[in-house]
Amino acid sequence: MQRINWGKGSFRIWLILTLIWAGLMFMDERPDQQLKQYLTARRAIERAEALANAPSDPVTLPSGEMSTRAEVASDLTLMRERQAARVIRVTGYAQSVLIPSLLLLALGIMLGWAIRGFRKDNAT
Repeated sequence: MQRINWGKGSFRIWLILTLIWAGLMFMDERPDQQLKQYLTARRAIERAEALANAPSDPVTLPSGEMSTRAEVASDLTLMRERQAARVIRVTGYAQSVLIPSLLLLALGIMLGWAIRGFRKDNAT
């Protein structure tokens, strides 16, 4: 009769639970949308920075409207704040997936270590 390999089986169960947890958190937090919005806004920020540094006032926006450099600078500040919030959401997703998963792994390793301490010694 074969012995049960508790270490390998437990690791595989942890891996499955981690993937399920990551999938559930992905559906709830949608970091892909945050990343897409981040990349789209990044291009808009670059255009706004170019307009804010333009030598003439008023400036022509990409939509064809006229605006002052002060208004563009104000909008640029708001866009940067939104970018920072998106970065915080994406890193929050990573933390919400990694921290519980790694804590569960550490708990499993510590339990295995503690249980191995109760084994009988073969040396007499």
